[in-house]
Amino acid sequence: MIRILILENDPSWKQFVIKSLGSTYTLDFPGPDADVKRELQTHHYDIVIIDQELTQQVPVKILGWIRTNNPFLPVIMTSPTEKAEQVVTALKK
Repeated sequence: MIRILILENDPSWKQFVIKSLGSTYTLDFPGPDADVKRELQTHHYDIVIIDQELTQQVPVKILGWIRTNNPFLPVIMTSPTEKAEQVVTALKK
């Protein structure tokens, strides 16, 4: 089964994803203080979804770490806003 790591703060979005994808995919939602690097080193993920509005962690740093350590792992960055600066920074990673 495809395993997805989802870094998201919004409980309503989390429930939506579980309802939409939970029966088809294995979904992991680590807590806000989770060690994402350890999570990625310990488990195999087929894709990572990162909310750009994370409060406890810096999404672009997480993306950079993934690109350095697992460059072929697909990553989707999400955001409730359209911040061009954040998009350009993420694309450069």
